[in-house]
Amino acid sequence: MFRMKHPILILLAVCLGLVEPKLNLSLDSPTDREAEMERSRPARATQKETANSTDPVIRAWLGRVFNFDAHENQASQGAAAVADDPNVRWGQADSLAIQIDENADAWQSGRVIDVLALDSGGLLVGTETGGVWSVTSVGQALPLSNDWDDPDITALVFGPDGSRHFYAGCGGSNGALYETDTSDPLPILAWRQITIPMQTGAIYRVGVLRNSRRIVLACQNGVWWSPIPAAPSARGMYNWQQAPGLPGGTYSGLAVGPNDTFAVALWGPQNCPGTATLTGIFTGAWTSGNLQMTCSTINGVTVSQVSWISLASCDSNRNVMYALTTDSNGQFLAALRSNDGGRNWNATGQTLDGNHSARWTIRSLFGDSGSGGWFKHISVSPSNTETVAFGSLNPFISTNGGQNWRALGGQWTNPETLTFTPHHHADVHVIYFDPNNNRRLHIASDGGVATSSDLGGTFSSFFNRQLLTLQFYSTVAARNFAGTLAVNE
Repeated sequence: MFRMKHPILILLAVCLGLVEPKLNLSLDSPTDREAEMERSRPARATQKETANSTDPVIRAWLGRVFNFDAHENQASQGAAAVADDPNVRWGQADSLAIQIDENADAWQSGRVIDVLALDSGGLLVGTETGGVWSVTSVGQALPLSNDWDDPDITALVFGPDGSRHFYAGCGGSNGALYETDTSDPLPILAWRQITIPMQTGAIYRVGVLRNSRRIVLACQNGVWWSPIPAAPSARGMYNWQQAPGLPGGTYSGLAVGPNDTFAVALWGPQNCPGTATLTGIFTGAWTSGNLQMTCSTINGVTVSQVSWISLASCDSNRNVMYALTTDSNGQFLAALRSNDGGRNWNATGQTLDGNHSARWTIRSLFGDSGSGGWFKHISVSPSNTETVAFGSLNPFISTNGGQNWRALGGQWTNPETLTFTPHHHADVHVIYFDPNNNRRLHIASDGGVATSSDLGGTFSSFFNRQLLTLQFYSTVAARNFAGTLAVNE
């Protein structure tokens, strides 16, 4: 048995299609790797432990993916061969992600774009190019989208039909939308692709208007909406329409407003149609069944300097919305707040708490578009309008409506040094407030998911432990791979 150590061989394997997504390429020697595995064996879960799990979702997943009841022994020993050549067999040699700090039990996985909290205590995780994963409350991670053609997740949202009804929006050149089939006994294992217009392009955000059963998409090519069919909606017919009265362009932000209205944000402001007034945020409402879009008023920031805009609203009071704005380089400009459902916006404060020198500000710690890309979203606590958070290079949180901010998970050890918990990873995409616990939040970043149960006082990266979404990029196409590859000879 030998392991692939030369990068040219690795690239050749990718180009020939010998490497399947969800696998990570290991470059270390057999001796070093086996020794490392032996040293950490007491802390490591095995595939057999997963196979022996009593969790009904895991048992069902094994049954559907591996025909587990008939081939339990084979499934417990590892994944089946993925290459046609009988002399080259790829297998997952390690069931865990990267442990970066043994004393702190700190783990890292690959880039996570969005998360949802499950009522079972687990998470639904959306990765940049590795699809959707379910992580149970005891840390067992299952890939749910191995058969998707477009596993480039940009957004996860709950649907209107119960705690197992989800939508997943995808990027890529054409975009895609997937939905769980609530008629299945285990909807989380039964996803269906929903037909969307070819013109939408990539989907960037998804909003669900529960009472009126409508879904809204902020897309590469405009804003689109459809009535949601009666349950099980995944088996129904969607009727997509483009939102009228909006400037052409890419829409980066979306938030649900009061009375099933919504707000959307344009990536790069334009003049409000028919006027010379520059804006980047619009609100939508239905009158006699017809959608009407209205330009919003933005104060407290130079609108001509704004590029990326993210939006969020508070579940318990949809009138309260927040916006994150950055310039054309992806650098922080301002956080904005609306108290009237997105019609009027004003800048929040920018005071950064902590014992730091004057040169350290939100902008200087924020990074830019090189800090994990453009997808950086603002979030609001579902139960508290005054608790809001966002991230880029580093994460920030405010508990007083944006008047003051602090570095989430970081401590100023001296005026020039901000030290973060070992569970932290730079390049944050979203900070998700758990609706099942008003003190718990999850930070989704390029290093996976970091969780705090006290609004940032302490952290854990437990959910990353078996989340096999470690990243490998080829020169042909970017895809996430996880695990470890071995070649049998």
